[in-house]
Amino acid sequence: HGMVRCPNHMKIEPSPLTSPPTNDEIAAARTLVRLNRHLAHALAKVDLTEAQYRVLALLAEGDDGASGIAGQMALTKPSITALVDGLEDRGLVERHPHPSDRRRRTLSITADGLAQLALADEAGTGCLRAIAEHTDDAESPIAGLAAWDRAIRSYRRAKRDARHSRAEQ
Repeated sequence: HGMVRCPNHMKIEPSPLTSPPTNDEIAAARTLVRLNRHLAHALAKVDLTEAQYRVLALLAEGDDGASGIAGQMALTKPSITALVDGLEDRGLVERHPHPSDRRRRTLSITADGLAQLALADEAGTGCLRAIAEHTDDAESPIAGLAAWDRAIRSYRRAKRDARHSRAEQ
């Protein structure tokens, strides 16, 4: 067993107490990779990459700094800067002076950015629905993904809280 990197570049050392992955877990991981490919094709139809889509979604959810977005996306700040440059050139994102730190800039999604995000959401949802129609219960896979989203958000909060706790010590 080698070391694995998870989102936010966290190192995960397999524990000797951890059982090997089940066939269902392996199939689920591989399925998510395939599903991601389908979603990337859907986003390309509305002229967005996965990374651009994620930046727009994070801005729409209220994140406003490149550092925070970089952490959420597990990318370096220069990578986020390049992504934001492209989105800004297209009029989808704006930079503003930070209210209390003149060295920093805040980010906001524009009306055009919200419209592009809505198109991307429709494209992604259409893709998911089209695939889910090939199951016995089309609601079940989408509900399962929503549960994964809640788990990921909780996982990120726990990791962030652990980092803050270590930093305070």
